[in-house]
Amino acid sequence: MKISILISILWLIFAMICYAEERQIGFIEDFSLSKNRPDVLKQLIPGTEDYYFYHALDAQHRKDFDTVHQLTGQWIKQHGYTERLKQITHRQALLEYGKNPKKSLEYIRQELDLRFDHQKEVTGPKSDIPSALNSELISFSALQQQAFSRYENLDGIEDAGLDMLKSDELDPVRRRDFLRRLQRPDMSNLAKIIIDDLKYKDSGGFGSFPIHYQLLKSQLDECRKLMPDLADNSNFVRAYLSKLLPGDDVDLRYDMAEKRAYLERLWTYAKGLSPAHNSLKIHALYALLDLNRREGNYDAVLFMEYVRLPRNTSYIKPEYLNQSEFRRSVADLNADFRNSTRLSAIGSDEELVRDYLSHFFIKADNFKEYAPYIRDTWLKDVFAETKIVNGIGNSEQWYSAADIQKYQALRDRIDIDFTLSSKTLYGADDPVSLDLYIKNVKTLIVKVFEVNAFNYYLAKGGEVDTAIALDGLTATHETVVNYDDPPFRRVLRNFKFEQINRPGVFVAEMIGNGKSSRALIRKATLYALEKIGPAGHEFTIIDDKKQKHLQAKIWLKGREYTPDKDGIIIIPFSTQPGRESFVIKDGDFCAPAGFNHLAEDYKLKAGFYTDRESLLKGMNAKILIRPTLTLNGRPISLSLLEDVRLSIESADHDGVSSSREISDFKLFEDKESVFEFHVPDKLANIRFTLTAKVKNISRDKKEDLSDSANFALNGIETTLSTEDIFLSHADAEYLLEALGKNGEPKAYRPISFEIKHRCFRETIPVSLQSDVQGRIKLGKLENIEWIRASLGSVSHTWFPSKAFVRYPANIHAKAGETIRLPIPHNFALSTLHFALFERRGSTYFANRSDAGSVKNGVLEISGLEAGDYDIFLKDSNVKIALRLTKGEEIGGCIAGNRILETRELKALGIRKIDVSKASITVSLEGSSEFTRVHAVATRFMPAFSMFSKLNTIAIPEPYLIQPAPPQSFYVAGRDIGDEYRYILDRKYAKKFPGNMLSRPELLLNPWSIRKTETATDTAGAGEGVASYKPTDSLSRTGQWAVEKAVAGMDNFSGMDFLGEGAVILANLKPDEKGQIVIDRKLLGFHQQIHLLAVDPLNTAYQEVSLPESPVKKRDLRLVKSFDAKKHFIEQRRTDLTPQPPSLKGKGEKAE
Repeated sequence: MKISILISILWLIFAMICYAEERQIGFIEDFSLSKNRPDVLKQLIPGTEDYYFYHALDAQHRKDFDTVHQLTGQWIKQHGYTERLKQITHRQALLEYGKNPKKSLEYIRQELDLRFDHQKEVTGPKSDIPSALNSELISFSALQQQAFSRYENLDGIEDAGLDMLKSDELDPVRRRDFLRRLQRPDMSNLAKIIIDDLKYKDSGGFGSFPIHYQLLKSQLDECRKLMPDLADNSNFVRAYLSKLLPGDDVDLRYDMAEKRAYLERLWTYAKGLSPAHNSLKIHALYALLDLNRREGNYDAVLFMEYVRLPRNTSYIKPEYLNQSEFRRSVADLNADFRNSTRLSAIGSDEELVRDYLSHFFIKADNFKEYAPYIRDTWLKDVFAETKIVNGIGNSEQWYSAADIQKYQALRDRIDIDFTLSSKTLYGADDPVSLDLYIKNVKTLIVKVFEVNAFNYYLAKGGEVDTAIALDGLTATHETVVNYDDPPFRRVLRNFKFEQINRPGVFVAEMIGNGKSSRALIRKATLYALEKIGPAGHEFTIIDDKKQKHLQAKIWLKGREYTPDKDGIIIIPFSTQPGRESFVIKDGDFCAPAGFNHLAEDYKLKAGFYTDRESLLKGMNAKILIRPTLTLNGRPISLSLLEDVRLSIESADHDGVSSSREISDFKLFEDKESVFEFHVPDKLANIRFTLTAKVKNISRDKKEDLSDSANFALNGIETTLSTEDIFLSHADAEYLLEALGKNGEPKAYRPISFEIKHRCFRETIPVSLQSDVQGRIKLGKLENIEWIRASLGSVSHTWFPSKAFVRYPANIHAKAGETIRLPIPHNFALSTLHFALFERRGSTYFANRSDAGSVKNGVLEISGLEAGDYDIFLKDSNVKIALRLTKGEEIGGCIAGNRILETRELKALGIRKIDVSKASITVSLEGSSEFTRVHAVATRFMPAFSMFSKLNTIAIPEPYLIQPAPPQSFYVAGRDIGDEYRYILDRKYAKKFPGNMLSRPELLLNPWSIRKTETATDTAGAGEGVASYKPTDSLSRTGQWAVEKAVAGMDNFSGMDFLGEGAVILANLKPDEKGQIVIDRKLLGFHQQIHLLAVDPLNTAYQEVSLPESPVKKRDLRLVKSFDAKKHFIEQRRTDLTPQPPSLKGKGEKAE
């Protein structure tokens, strides 16, 4: 029922629509053919749009224009200004033209927005605007004067311009702004400038600007001399402390000689400060005293200086602290100077003071020397204890001086203490001898455990801890020593461990009278040096003496990895990447290590370059392709790629696209691939795509890789513009040309310029006009960063030619080795253009620029000691970190205090370019068998950057390893627990005849330790061994620096008028001298020669301009024209063509 009703409604609606359409068509027919239109118009409903439209149309036919105006007025009120109303008003304006032409024309002008203010193109005479750029307008002096006139400070100056300013030309306000922005302390007379600023009003004081902390040590000394009050300034002191640190190649944890020298420097400086810095003084002196006693040197003079320093401790006399001179200078033992000194805060110094006093009281008759500073009661206890435990003098005298409870505690105290001078670093062949203070121990059990390091490392995944559970285990070697010393005597005993005579991990444990002391002895260790190779992680094993172990193996996740003939161990990549621990094993010699197990991650990166001037319609062009295959960021061989293809897709301005694919495209390790193609007409965009496959071994599948680049051009063809501007570089000067589409010069064209100087923030606006040849001379444009020119709606931005060298972010080398860096030959280098600083932590220590010199376009740095340095190449805005260490090369690294990875290829650069009438000779620096040079000759400034397009290689930065030597640790005074003590006492108790009880040896091999509880007593649980664990043997820093290539850019200019495309000479090989020679005949009429030197890791670019030569042009007008000797007609017709049988598909029916 419902369905029937729905169908009926739909049918009714359809019928109504058809009726309305039929009625509409019928009315138009009646209106058009009727001889009595007023009768027909009566059918319309008044007020509807049809009513107004047909009545107005009828009135126009009758030329009743007044009625039309009345109707349109009512029409607008009812329906607004509709499209049908526009038809009537347009007709009305044309029909009334004969009656009122002015009104009709005004209506048409408004409707079509017609303008008649266009001016005629005038080719002459020229205006007064110059046709050459006045170089004075862009000179440093003129722009500085302009910047100073606009700003009271240095807001108009770029950072690059700070080096060019003269300090004597800066007023106090600009001088302060200059110091606020200064980043490097390489300015002459800088100390005086800073002091002058500090003395000027509203100074923020020393430390208010970052440059204050970057001052060199010599500059800080000069500042202190010029302004003595700075000596006690807290910020100045903090800055000075950073200059006292040793070089970054020194590890203060293990190099005791360097540590002593540093602490002596620190104390020498600190003791000269005022009492306001007593916290720093006590901080420095405590560290020096602690080092002295660990070396067996107890300096009484230094200790007395320490005692005199006021500090809030329980043993200092209150009367001493309450002196007026100390009210504001009491030292804080918790003061943290770690950021400045790399030393931990003291916390409590009572142990150190007690140790020093105990040492001196052995021979002292009294303690009067220290009585003015330390409480008598505290001194008396220490004095009496020292005499008693050392058995000096009349014991009764010392007993009476001690409190009875303290006396009893001293008698019961058990000491098995290692001396502070115990050795912490042992070589593989070093004998092991330990000194211990023994007190109140009748029987001392000495056990030596050789730890099964291999099993321990596999189970724990890390270094052996001093808290390793050994209670109840059978020792490798065990002896018992009996003593008959009184319980008060504290005697120094020596123990030699001849059985600890080889590399490994040993625990020497001394147990007596319920106490235990333990020494964890580590002799030698192994390190794993890592590299990423095509098959996985490549490890080279060395020991702590930096000797290579060719037979060492690696155990990872229960699997053994063996070395090849060169001692390299390869661990394949993982499908589950993450941090992994492994064990290095060479015979019985083992060490733990760890690494980031990477996945097998391939990337294909390709640089594509074709010059804009080679993309001329109807000609052939070349594309240069520089591919790089990386595995986890490291370049690997291109031979791993399979099914390599190059695709070319083009589109014209009509939207018609085409494509082409070149299969089995050849790639090379030692040269770029070059492909020549035909340039189609009306080209608007061309895209190159390189695709390939690579076998992922860990995943057992082939992966698809690709990279592409896009080049857009001929944008002028989509506009109404018929002229453009071009910049060229000829004979070292720049020239702007205004040209038409056919290459014809456009004379006397006004062109506005915007010029950016590298030293100033604001651009320079300049108005010039082209001369009769359509040219504007711009000169050399020295120090110009970019230039923008506009001709009407056409605007272009160019960057004047500049040499580029891709420098590594970090350079690693041996101390004293000569470092060579290629410098572009157009730099007139001096200390103004480069600087070399020795770094201490995050600040600079000294200016070492005198170690650098420029010879034949190469910066040579030599004679530097081990440490860290920063090289600044100011013109290139490049900073390079230089790390040096003493050592020998091993496994691609320099192994010394630090392990520094080195690069296989040196920095590559274009050292020199010699131009003669017949040839161009290019001399390279750092060339190798993989080096090649590409030369591109052009007429105008290139639209696509050759350096950016082909400089797509991700340079792997070398890593740094800070090896930790095998360190030994000591733990004393552990309570072993009642149960274990009972077992040991029974084991070593004197045996009497008739005692048939079983001996308890079985409990020692091994047992489960737990608390033993009874109804009457509970056996005391033993104390845990203090945990001391070596730090990771390798700490690694490094980064992968990747410079992004410039993306494909749109290009407006059309260059099809050139009669000859750019000349591309690819893959030129240097000779044994690192030189290539280019015959100038091959370069055609081109005047700009772009040279790009590359190898697998480096890229360097240099441009040279030749004298101008006549340009070859081709006439583009009526290139495709009809033959004048024939007749042509245009005929339009439509023919019906049946579908050919060949177009029918199988089984299909043609329609």
